[in-house]
Amino acid sequence: MISVRTEMKADFNDPSGLFIRVELPISHEFLSDIIITALEGGINYWARILSSNIKNKEYLLQDLEFPNNKWYINNEVIFYGLNRILTNPEFQITPHIKQYILNGVMENDPGHIDAEAADCVVQAGLFNEIIFG
Repeated sequence: MISVRTEMKADFNDPSGLFIRVELPISHEFLSDIIITALEGGINYWARILSSNIKNKEYLLQDLEFPNNKWYINNEVIFYGLNRILTNPEFQITPHIKQYILNGVMENDPGHIDAEAADCVVQAGLFNEIIFG
């Protein structure tokens, strides 16, 4: 179900004063599919999987260059990554990758999110920015 709500800033004549906010549901399966895409080819140039908890869909990653750096990724990390990329206009990401991610979310099809885009989602969720690649 798509929920649409319109909002308006005080100056109706200012073109940036109007916007439409669209809320889309995201399933756990959608988020998990992005994790798998990232693990199978998106993040291998900067991290490796140390351990996994398949039942909880949680993975422990280790930095390839600095092995003491470790991070957990799970659906929550992916959710926050998507949110940061799609709702923060200041977030630095290549426009075509952002478009792939937006298309995937809008069409509820994680197949639009390739390995490069999944890598960006993981990094946005973990670091609030793209720091590798």
